[in-house]
Amino acid sequence: MAARRGRDGAALSLFADVLREARHKAGLNSDELGAKLGYSGAMIRSVESGHRLPKPDLAKAADQFFGYPKIFEMMEERLRDLPFPASYRPFVPHERAARVLRIFEHVLVPGLFQTPGYARAVLSRRPHTTDDELEDLLAARLARQEILTRDDLPLVYALLDEAVLHRPVGPAQVMREQLVYLADWLRGLTSAFRSSRTARARISDCSARS
Repeated sequence: MAARRGRDGAALSLFADVLREARHKAGLNSDELGAKLGYSGAMIRSVESGHRLPKPDLAKAADQFFGYPKIFEMMEERLRDLPFPASYRPFVPHERAARVLRIFEHVLVPGLFQTPGYARAVLSRRPHTTDDELEDLLAARLARQEILTRDDLPLVYALLDEAVLHRPVGPAQVMREQLVYLADWLRGLTSAFRSSRTARARISDCSARS
């Protein structure tokens, strides 16, 4: 485990070092670079210090600003799995490449279908998690959902226990937004949600009130 953490730290340090060196060569401080990339100086400093993972948009903006041939983008892609537990990481590329996904969940709404508010409520319960780590976990979880918006999106079958829809994990507004989001998926042509009639009725009722 220590060796894995070491490799993770080396990968993150490489991105941070290259960004810092490029910024220095451009004669910019972190606030100035942040303004040019569309981020705060605090975000740039957090990335350069290794406390935050770079976002895909930041990496793309850095390549465009410095004129690099997708150097930052390629490094950022290799960092996307770091927030996930080591046992889960081997599954991530398979999920990205899948043509068909079959999901069963009896406790929580699956990560692929979580709204930002719901995902934050779930992840904030993790013990010993700093604010920066929470933001990285949230970004990584939401980034998984990109497979549902691509042109060749997979066929998704999801089976949820009805209790998932009744179990509150956050304020009422968070739960309402989550149920409305699921209702939109119920109407999707490339996804098939299965639940009890009561659960389906509850989702549909929330959608009708939105």
